[in-house]
Amino acid sequence: MSESSPEKPWAILGISWKQYAAARPWKKAGVTKEKYSEMLNLMPHEAMQILKDEADAERLVEGIFG
Repeated sequence: MSESSPEKPWAILGISWKQYAAARPWKKAGVTKEKYSEMLNLMPHEAMQILKDEADAERLVEGIFG
């Protein structure tokens, strides 16, 4: 029985590796890259999608209404 490897953090976040490296979200979270990746992999994919959708909506509202 083989255990699947964890998904890459930038894939979970829906961004490119370059965007991920430039943003350094693990630094903003105050944890190591490894810990940040581990935390993302523990989060249910549905929850991550909800957070992405809310962030997209906030950016749209900000873009429209300033």
